[in-house]
Amino acid sequence: MPNIRGDVFLSQRVSEVMVKDVVTVKERSSPEEIGTLLMEYPTFSSFPVVSERRSILGVIRASQLRLLISESPATPEKLNPGAEGLPEGSYIQDESLRSQKTAPKPVGVERKSSEKKSREILIVPELSPLEVGDNMTVGQLHNMFVMLMPTHAFVVSRGELVGLVRRGDIIQNVGDIGS
Repeated sequence: MPNIRGDVFLSQRVSEVMVKDVVTVKERSSPEEIGTLLMEYPTFSSFPVVSERRSILGVIRASQLRLLISESPATPEKLNPGAEGLPEGSYIQDESLRSQKTAPKPVGVERKSSEKKSREILIVPELSPLEVGDNMTVGQLHNMFVMLMPTHAFVVSRGELVGLVRRGDIIQNVGDIGS
């Protein structure tokens, strides 16, 4: 069983060890907003999708977002990071995704916004995230990480996304033990 890190205690609350500034994509976003997000965070392999109230709706892969904006007629070519000479798949950190030869079909629906002249894309999440309450203990989350093997868990409070805990934030790598 993977060991808990020495600087983290089983009785601590998840809210004490979580990252509070979570990068998200809104359920309804313009191609420009999505392109900017992808350019600012080129190493992220996925993003949580949130509603206006910051409720987490799911997760979408960065590759899906790239497909959505590349198929949008209003999107300038410069907003598609894949068009800037980066090799295909260079933004993917997940090895299981890196082996995909063809991109999956994009998920999302383009809609015209009556308030804005630009187009909005309704983002339909494709992955179900691991969500935990902010009052859960690190020990409980450790057990979930060991049993379910996720890379991260989203922390919610009263239905709102408030943080993120990565596996490495609480589980010590085997090579780090004893050093």
